[in-house]
Formats: sequence, structure tokens, C-alpha cells
Amino acid sequence: MSLLQASNLSVTLGERNILTDCRISAEKGEFIGIIGPNGAGKSTFLKTLCGLIPKTSGTVFLNGQNTDDLSDKEQAKQIAFMQQEFQTTFAYTAEEIVLSARYPYLSWWEREQSKDKELAHQYMAYTGVLHLKDKPIQTLSGGEKQRVILAKVLTQETPILFLDEPTASLDLPYQEEIFRLCQTLCHEGKTIFIVCHDLLMAADYCSRLVMLHDGHFVADGKAENVLTEKNLETVFSMNALVYHDPLTGKLSLFSYKKPNRRKKMVLVKGNNTAIMTIIRHLFLSGYDISFDKNESELTSLAARIFHGRELPEGSDPQIIINTGDNTVTALVPVYDVKTTPLDELLVKIDQGTL
Repeated sequence: MSLLQASNLSVTLGERNILTDCRISAEKGEFIGIIGPNGAGKSTFLKTLCGLIPKTSGTVFLNGQNTDDLSDKEQAKQIAFMQQEFQTTFAYTAEEIVLSARYPYLSWWEREQSKDKELAHQYMAYTGVLHLKDKPIQTLSGGEKQRVILAKVLTQETPILFLDEPTASLDLPYQEEIFRLCQTLCHEGKTIFIVCHDLLMAADYCSRLVMLHDGHFVADGKAENVLTEKNLETVFSMNALVYHDPLTGKLSLFSYKKPNRRKKMVLVKGNNTAIMTIIRHLFLSGYDISFDKNESELTSLAARIFHGRELPEGSDPQIIINTGDNTVTALVPVYDVKTTPLDELLVKIDQGTL
């Protein structure tokens, strides 16, 4: 039995369909990144799963129980939700904000006990804001406020966390810190859904990605199966190369303006770092890149990343580029052998005059 399961989930506001027939299941320990362009329905999807927005149709089950049969407090013991922006007109301290997460476990007349404060302080220290506990929430920076709200979500002590763009106001080091923290929590058994616009960070840290477009799921699975060139073009209108960085082994993207293809075949040869620069310029200028099957690993890898192909048997390239050292490249049209400085060669490639 899945920890969370949603089927045929649809949401209509007015005459607009926000979500259409969405379905998902999540298991203990999964770190699920929800990605997609603005207006795709990412935040609505999370809010509908936890009952903050009423669904038009469909069902949501938590540990086998239909959420329609659960009270708000019962759901709040299962799912903690961190919204995009937190606003209050009252001068609550950071500690008071975090302690408010204990409401599902208290009766209306009860106040927080010492064990609740200990728990709040534990998670405030975990997110690096314990020293701010007596500060009014309005006086905190955007990044500090985000970490206070994350501490609040953790203090709710639920098996499932919904985080709606928790890194939006954070500097890069804190963004990575939040993702590392979430990854650690998932390894400890929590299940986390996170809405994120940083595709590479989501790919790096999340165990699974779900891509939303126009209110429905386009892809669901491992990062390399979701962040495909076709999906990026369909969903984000982005021309991008998707590859594993040979230095880090991480999934990476290279976005580009689509060139007007000039079907002139160029055979690239050599084992010099300059060949990577040359291949990139060839691709962006629309040349048809090829390489020999026995070519160096560096050249064949770079060529494949930039949609190059192994030279078909019996084919005659119109141009051969063979790197020498870092400054000189041999440019070999059919019968005319020339030695061309690298900078000059790149200009010729960019102008399409090879």
C-alpha cells in the first residue's frame, strides 16, 4: 500500500481547468520534485493533495484512508505544507511561528508544553535560525523567514512534507543546503514533494521528478527519463542538449538557439581540449558533425553530446578538422590542406564560411 495515492485528480476554477486527470503514488523515503513552467498547476497540485483547494473530481488516499473521511487535524498529522510566501500582520516571534505547527496534537484549550518547545528549538537549530527565536517574523530577511517556516513544517512531525518553492528567496548556498537537508530527511524515512524551478538542482537531489504541463502530467520518473530534450522543448519551449557531465557525472543541460542547419558534413579528429570548443561552435552554426569510430574518447563524447554521429561507412566529409595544439588547427577541405589558427577557425565556423 502506497503512503499517498491520488487518482483521476481534477480541479476546475470558474471555467478554467487547472488540473486534469492527475494521478500519482508515493512511497516512504521518496524525494519527489514537481517541475514545470509557470501556470502549469504545480502549486495547485500540492494544495489539492492536502485539501487546501477542493478537487472537482478524483480521490486522495493517505495510508489507505480516503482524505474525504479525515478531519483537518488528522490530515495535518500526515502532511505538513510549506507555502510559497508567508505573511502575517501580527508581530509573532520566530519561535511562536514554529510552535504553531504543534496545533494538530493539542486540544483547543491546551498550550504548548516544554516538550513542544524542545522540538521547535531542535528544528530551528537544524535549519540555522535558533538564534532568531525571539525576533519578530516581519523583521527577518526573506531567506531567514523561509528557514523559519521550514523549521515550522518540520516541527509538525509528519511523514509527508509538501514544500512549495522553499528555495525561492534563498542565496545559492542555502538553496543547496535545503535540498541536502530534504535528501537527508528522505533517507531517514520522510516523503517529500518539492516544487522547484531549478531543473538541475531537482535532478541532482530528487529521487524522482514529475513534470506538469497545462494541468496534466507529461512525465514521471528518474531525472534522465523526465528531463529529455523532447520534453524540455514541449513543456518549456526550450532547445537544450541533455547529457551527463564527464567531470561530475551529473545530469546537465545546455540551452541554445536553434540554428539554421547547413548540411555540410564536418569530420572532427583529435585528442585536444580545443576540439570541444570547436564542436560546440560547429553545432551552434548548424554544421553536420561526424567522427570516426576509432576516434578519441574526448572527441567522440563531445560530438555525441552535440548530436554528432559516427561517420557512415562510405561517406565523404566535405571538411575535416584535425586539432594540433591549443593554438593551431588543421583545416582540410577535400584537396586543400591548410593550417589555421584556432581563433580564425572559430570565426569562420560562426560565420558559416568553412
